[in-house]
Amino acid sequence: MRKIISKTLILVFCVFLLQGVLFAQNQKGKIPATPTSSNPTPPPPPTPSWKTEMVQLQKSIYVNAAKYNDFAAAKSALYTLIELDPTGSGTASYKDSLLNLFYGSQQYVSAVLLGRELHKDDPNNKSRLAILALSEQNLGILVESLDHYKLLYGLSKSPADLYQAAVIELELQRFLECNLSLDKILADPASEQEKIYIAYNNQQGQQCPLKAAAYNMKGFSAQNLKKDEEAKGFYQKALQIYPEFELAKNNLKLLENPPSKETPTKPNTGGK
Repeated sequence: MRKIISKTLILVFCVFLLQGVLFAQNQKGKIPATPTSSNPTPPPPPTPSWKTEMVQLQKSIYVNAAKYNDFAAAKSALYTLIELDPTGSGTASYKDSLLNLFYGSQQYVSAVLLGRELHKDDPNNKSRLAILALSEQNLGILVESLDHYKLLYGLSKSPADLYQAAVIELELQRFLECNLSLDKILADPASEQEKIYIAYNNQQGQQCPLKAAAYNMKGFSAQNLKKDEEAKGFYQKALQIYPEFELAKNNLKLLENPPSKETPTKPNTGGK
């Protein structure tokens, strides 16, 4: 009996062994299936929910801070938004908002540093260029500010931008360049329509036609060159255009009745 069972087990084992050999032979030479793409592109990782929530929170903080003129909180929110997505599509707009906050809170050094960075990225952005030039002007970085005003005028063709360049040229005593800029302004029909804010007597100021402001500056330039008769004529032309022009009135009065042993008082030409 034991011999029969033993022979049966041996037979079963041999059958299984034979089946294994046959299976191995059948599989030999088969090429395993390959994926349809050798370098499949993995899907982009989803934005973490906490990051999305943080972005929305910081945007809300910025809106409320700006609403209540809380510049410090608004700037902090913008810094956080930039750090959350430094290369994202919204980063440029965050930096633009930050640039405006710097200028609005008279942080001119910060405005210049950020403005130059943004100008390098986009040299044709007029609003950034205007803030950069104004900030440099307020810091007394006049040569660089003048260069940027000239670039701005080349983009905008606005006589008001060229007027700001003329202000700096006058301050740098580049009288020839200043007069050439003023002549361009006077030849532009838009100068009759545009107005500019002119400050005088410390905290006082008024909006006056750009053309009148240009004639006033030509008068002061001529006065500095000791051409008093020309200067008088330019001041009078300014007053013909705008009889309430206080700065031109004061300049003409000083020209006709100069203080003894004193140089003419330099007017504020409305450049800032």
